[in-house]
Amino acid sequence: MSSSNVDRVDSPAPVVTQPETEGDIWSAEPQWKRTGDVSQWAKNVAKKRRYSGLEYISVTKKVAVPAKVVGPALPCSKKCYDRVGMDIVNNIFNEYWKMASHNTQSSYIAKHILSKEVNRRYSGPNSKRNVTYEYFVTVNKKDIVVCKTCFCNIHAISKKRVENVLSKVGSTGVAPVDQRGASASVNKTHDDVLQNVQDHDRVLHTIQEPRVVIVSTCHLGIVTVSATTSTNTSARRRTWDQTRLSASTSIARQ
Repeated sequence: MSSSNVDRVDSPAPVVTQPETEGDIWSAEPQWKRTGDVSQWAKNVAKKRRYSGLEYISVTKKVAVPAKVVGPALPCSKKCYDRVGMDIVNNIFNEYWKMASHNTQSSYIAKHILSKEVNRRYSGPNSKRNVTYEYFVTVNKKDIVVCKTCFCNIHAISKKRVENVLSKVGSTGVAPVDQRGASASVNKTHDDVLQNVQDHDRVLHTIQEPRVVIVSTCHLGIVTVSATTSTNTSARRRTWDQTRLSASTSIARQ
């Protein structure tokens, strides 16, 4: 029988379903970037090394700042280094910089400085010098008084650092707390704005379903259907693996 006497009866197009891995491909949960390690930021690395007394690279000027070392034993009337001993001086230096914390070091400095009233006044009752300070270090659970210069040299700190601690301690005797960096950055995006952006992106990611394009061909009575998907968003453009479905058609004689 010739092909002209045979009429092809189109059967209903088969239902094209999405593959089982659709949930993995078109997940409603957006894929966010990994958060960075804040401890590895250049400024935080430099801060940690600076408070540890190690060499570090300045963030602003990009220059190498040398590591801290014990100051020289300058001649003084109290002979501080001789009374303390170089081994104890090195131990105190190492323990101080091992703290690696600005607040802890400030508390240590405040605890090793004693303020007391001036015994004798040489410049009259209107003198601004109302108190005098004694600096000491702890050796075998005993406090040894040292001069201000040797106290700074033992700990490898500047006199300005000591004066800042004393000015902030005041009459309360409480060690100061470093408030730098406590407030939020003015350039930081607020958390509620970030949450709104994430929610908006999640909604768009959910409602943007792929368009199913069905192409059917007929050859020798076998209908072959191929299904592909495409989206309008280039960032989420994906293509299914072509799914080939076969269905037999009924052929009736005229």
